[in-house]
Amino acid sequence: MGMVYERKIIEYILYKTKCSHPFRISRILLLSEWDYFDKYGEKLTSFRYVAEPFAFYVEGLKDIIDNLIDENCAVLRQEKKCIEYTCSQPMLPGKIREIVDTIIDKTSMLSDHELNRLVVNDKRYRGLLSGDRL
Repeated sequence: MGMVYERKIIEYILYKTKCSHPFRISRILLLSEWDYFDKYGEKLTSFRYVAEPFAFYVEGLKDIIDNLIDENCAVLRQEKKCIEYTCSQPMLPGKIREIVDTIIDKTSMLSDHELNRLVVNDKRYRGLLSGDRL
């Protein structure tokens, strides 16, 4: 369903979190991806998640963030070490927005360490480590 929504989802996460680091964005993305797949039986995005035993990265995330900055829709806040979304509220279909909102609410009070642990200790993470695709 959501293959065209990668950029909009990133924009929405930045918009909802006010100012976020790519580390947190990637964790929110993966948790949203898993929940979306569990609920709807299909991938949310076409992102590729490259997993290591204790961390991972999202291929293409940096390019989207760089484009947002280049287009003046995001600003790197050095003092806060985060990226702030500066354009109008991005629109997502309701079922995608609902999943992302739930994950943001569930993880907003977690430290970076706790958020990463939530992801890498999830049984679905072992699948990523063994090379499974979502």
